[in-house]
Amino acid sequence: MQYQALCDALASLIPGRIEAVLHDLRTGRIAYIAGAFSNRMAGDPSLLSEELPHASDIADGAVGPYVKRNWDGQRLRSVSAVVGRDGDTPTLMICINMLTGDLEGAAELLAQLTGSASDPRARPLVEGDWREAAHDIIGTVLSARQVTLAAARKADKAAILAELDKAGILQIRGAPDYVAKAMAISRAALYATLKDIRETEGQDIR
Repeated sequence: MQYQALCDALASLIPGRIEAVLHDLRTGRIAYIAGAFSNRMAGDPSLLSEELPHASDIADGAVGPYVKRNWDGQRLRSVSAVVGRDGDTPTLMICINMLTGDLEGAAELLAQLTGSASDPRARPLVEGDWREAAHDIIGTVLSARQVTLAAARKADKAAILAELDKAGILQIRGAPDYVAKAMAISRAALYATLKDIRETEGQDIR
């Protein structure tokens, strides 16, 4: 596909920090991904909204920057653009994600780069995505406890699971497996910790 080379070029600009994802809007799946760091691969569901408002604006330029969370809670700064159309219907979109979490403590110029302002046209790209909600919760808990996911201890991970459970994310099909993988724990450990949390809070185990 002609845009694969573009994705490769974008990802090679800053290796390990930029991910370029080509979405096939006709199938709702990822057609190609370069520099992947978001736990996704070609063929996975895109998780984009089926309807894209302001499609003509998107075709004429980029949407964003807008802020997202990676699976490990790190902040991402993203830009998206429709690059293929069939008449008035968007068919291909490139999303460029840049890891910026480790820049948040830098000088004012870098702080501007990692600001939280979002392009309102980008909301349909992330709304309804439980993974995005999980990423945000993980990042918020880690930030509050001043720890990274790699350095998180049992109590930190329990705090994350408690918040994910309160949000109802762990009741979504596929979510426990996804969260366990993201947190580098086994499915059994996740359910054991969740059982302890619910018993402590006096909840019934589902």
